[in-house]
Amino acid sequence: MKLKRRRYINNPGYQMKIVISFVLITFFANIISITVFNHFALKKLEDMIWSTHISANSTGDIINSLFIYVNVADFFFIAVTLFFMGRWMIRKTAGPLNRLSWYVRNMTEGDLISRIELRKNDEFQDVASEIDIMRESLRGKFKSISNAYDDVSRLIGELPAAGSTGERILKQSRNIIGCIEKLDAEANTLKF
Repeated sequence: MKLKRRRYINNPGYQMKIVISFVLITFFANIISITVFNHFALKKLEDMIWSTHISANSTGDIINSLFIYVNVADFFFIAVTLFFMGRWMIRKTAGPLNRLSWYVRNMTEGDLISRIELRKNDEFQDVASEIDIMRESLRGKFKSISNAYDDVSRLIGELPAAGSTGERILKQSRNIIGCIEKLDAEANTLKF
């Protein structure tokens, strides 16, 4: 059996949306911080050019503190933005994961009828589809086992009375043995 690699968890469009959002946010935050830094640095240097007393030995003495303030502000802006992006990602994925968990819990309690229903734009559609395939397969196997069990029970209930002929009892016994073998074969399809 050849295994085909599949993409689970979420679709590539969702992943690209997250990556592009992160890249754009950091790009624009850095552009803004560079612009703010240049504006204030040039203003400080301009003021220094026209002053009569210069107490700095180099331009670094003048703009180092400005450089630190702008970078700290940039860092906090990006951190806050990433925090809200993280919350958005959690909300976008937590709902479908909770629904999947609820359906799987119901399956473990014996509900093999209910299909997993996620909203159209929810993530994890592939996972839900695979779980539904598993549910249908288990449902079919348990249905076959149940039918075979019902056949055995019915045939045992139809056993002829003690005064019946041996041929009739033998024929009914063979039918019961055939149904038990079928039940055994169905049960052996499950590996546990």
